[in-house]
Amino acid sequence: AADREKVIFFAYLGAVSSPDKKVTSLYYSPPGLIIKPKPWAEIWVGMFGIYNSNEGQDNSWELRPLTGLKFYAPNNAHMNIYNFTRFEYRSVHQSHETTSTPRLRNRTGLEVPFTQAKAWAPQTWYGLGDVEYFYRLDDKYLERYRIREGVGYILNKTWRAEFIYHAEFTGANGAQKAYTNNIWRLSLKLSLP
Repeated sequence: AADREKVIFFAYLGAVSSPDKKVTSLYYSPPGLIIKPKPWAEIWVGMFGIYNSNEGQDNSWELRPLTGLKFYAPNNAHMNIYNFTRFEYRSVHQSHETTSTPRLRNRTGLEVPFTQAKAWAPQTWYGLGDVEYFYRLDDKYLERYRIREGVGYILNKTWRAEFIYHAEFTGANGAQKAYTNNIWRLSLKLSLP
């Protein structure tokens, strides 16, 4: 059983509302792969597809192939303390044009089970919070950062649901980042085995 858990397939389905941007998005992912060479390290390979319903302009499609590394800080409190750094190639198709943005994302986060006695067991709740930075590799600048907090529920061994709020801060190259957006996310996550 331990060998099977060194390779995990993941899939993702989610809905996102960004009322300040007037965008509603549907996220999905074909099965991605997580390889765990050590209990505290993961290698991620996958892709996200996104359909954006844009108020006042043409709707858009996005493809985001990604690869990344996720490291956990071992602890005795049953918390997931992690850093997740990933390269993402964001390709957006809108109004018969395609734009592409290579970027590096770095997220440092914490997930805390609400019940220590049954930490991470099915039918239990957990809280989460993190800060994530988005660095554009083409123009070489910090494009945005997000502060997230949320709650998750473990339905069973393979399914989780999360409700997350993001505060987003953006700014042009060289400009100070300012608060620009609220993002509300409802996610359903699948992990196999």
